[in-house]
Amino acid sequence: MASPVSTPASCQLCGGAFPSKNAMFKHLRDDNAVTGGRCGAWCSFHGGVDEAARKMNLGLIEKPRGFAPPPPPVAKTQKKQKNKSVEDDRPCDALCNGDADAPGGKKTKTYVPETAGSPNELWVGNIPETHCSVKKITQLLYVSIPGGKDIATPVVRHVVRRGWRESTRPKRGCSGRCDARDTQGNGVETTSESASESAAESTSESISEKSSTPKDEPRKKEKGAWVGYAFVVFRDEREAFLARKFIHGKVVVDGDVTITLTAHPATRKFGGSALKTKTGEQATEPETEKNTSRLAPNEDPARVAVARAWSKTVLDLRAKKFGYHTTQAYLHAERLGSYRNTREEGSSDSSDSGGQRGRNDDGATTNIISKVPSPIAKHVSGAPVPKHLLTEMRDALDNTRWPPANHRKGVVSDKYLVLASCTETVTELVRRLRLHENENENDGPSTEKVVDPYGSLKVAAHKIIAHFDPKFQYDRLAITKNFQGSPHCDHDDVTHQYAVSLGDFSCGGQLVVESECGETRWVIDTKDRIAKFDGRFAHWVRGFGDAGDTGDIPGVRYSVIFYANKVRAATAKSFAVDETFAARFAKNGDDSGMKHGESRLEENNSGAVP
Repeated sequence: MASPVSTPASCQLCGGAFPSKNAMFKHLRDDNAVTGGRCGAWCSFHGGVDEAARKMNLGLIEKPRGFAPPPPPVAKTQKKQKNKSVEDDRPCDALCNGDADAPGGKKTKTYVPETAGSPNELWVGNIPETHCSVKKITQLLYVSIPGGKDIATPVVRHVVRRGWRESTRPKRGCSGRCDARDTQGNGVETTSESASESAAESTSESISEKSSTPKDEPRKKEKGAWVGYAFVVFRDEREAFLARKFIHGKVVVDGDVTITLTAHPATRKFGGSALKTKTGEQATEPETEKNTSRLAPNEDPARVAVARAWSKTVLDLRAKKFGYHTTQAYLHAERLGSYRNTREEGSSDSSDSGGQRGRNDDGATTNIISKVPSPIAKHVSGAPVPKHLLTEMRDALDNTRWPPANHRKGVVSDKYLVLASCTETVTELVRRLRLHENENENDGPSTEKVVDPYGSLKVAAHKIIAHFDPKFQYDRLAITKNFQGSPHCDHDDVTHQYAVSLGDFSCGGQLVVESECGETRWVIDTKDRIAKFDGRFAHWVRGFGDAGDTGDIPGVRYSVIFYANKVRAATAKSFAVDETFAARFAKNGDDSGMKHGESRLEENNSGAVP
């Protein structure tokens, strides 16, 4: 079909004319038949635009015929211009009363009362525009709230950079006296005579300025600087009430800027649950992400989701190994793949592998799947954790006041908490607690108690890692609740990790780690056990629940991850999963009789080294 107008680009499949090559390629990548026609769906079926073009050049597929060009885009409606004519035929009542139904009538503004907001939310104002960002407001709150008060770092939910302008009107009765007060505040002594002289000088200067300005030239009104505000969310109402005492009236000096913060309980208008920004979009609520697609027990995520967790370098090597021309074609083959052929180690039964069913409807799709082998699953169990350590860890998890928003985005988890913790931090925390207890027992002058909002979690987790590997130099803790799926690689890690899971689930919930070649997957049982693996390999958590569970409530599954980001603990990637880790602790049976700090690990397997 020939194009009626000469354009820079046209589609070779349907003959549609486009204003640019970018628009043409957007049309070829659109697999929606309504908006992009049949060209995009045809290219997607054959592995993408690049793969389809390569097959056409080699003669493997024929060029389709009879494709109709896509419909033209809908023209944007222009904004209505205001009628600036003097004459107006509108009724007098519409002009005077602002009738919105009459032509040209103005809508009257109605007063909407403010309603109480969330009890754990504060309105923090009087923030200069230069400091109205999430990062800088978080720094202001960190300076305002003292440490050791059992107040966790709040979440800045919404920021308004331009709320109002500072007033430029002089205060009543401050002619000359403000200058004297400012001078006294700077440490220079002043007298009443010097203050009156400065007031007289300022008055004479203002009179001279008024006389020098021409009468015809209009005077510009001086505008003050913009002032913004933010809505900050805490863990609960008690924490917000306690934090308001420290934030309200706090004076923070940042260079040449002096900020006096104000804090009040948050209120809302319009009866909505979320504020609206200037663009009309709703502000993000710091609530937990809902598991819209829960995995069944023992079910893995889709193969393409696992493949996309790897870096582009690994995907390029896989595409080259399996004989694909581009990485896009390899991902397309993974998208059409099926887990029904997953090979179990030593058996052909794969009924518990789960997964998403692929599409094997025609011959072309079958040829693509045959190139990608199904991974081999190796089942590994972690080392059992003593019961007294599990009990202390579970009590700390059940009594945790979780943050209002997850600390990590892009994962499916009800709660996700990241804590900065290490051996030195826990040692100092325990020392302060013992010092405070001894002072209370001796009835001596007691110091103020220092409370870490997540101190119980740090201490309970440290006892577990100290029991198995006391020399492991971890500096971070990742604590989750009902984490599932979410294939990812922890590229910021510098060494291996340790993982523990505990909860009420009885089926599934295993940790799965995939090799770089994609041919091997380790399925690790971490319930009430600790496992050693490298998080720089792609890993995820299988679906979990009870046996025969088909409901939407999977139970509770906690996980505690020990990892390191500092260079001092860096080690090379020598293994994906340490399969012999549990065997080293099973030689002498139950470990529950070991004392705190003892370990049966060999010297060369003690974890991270400098």
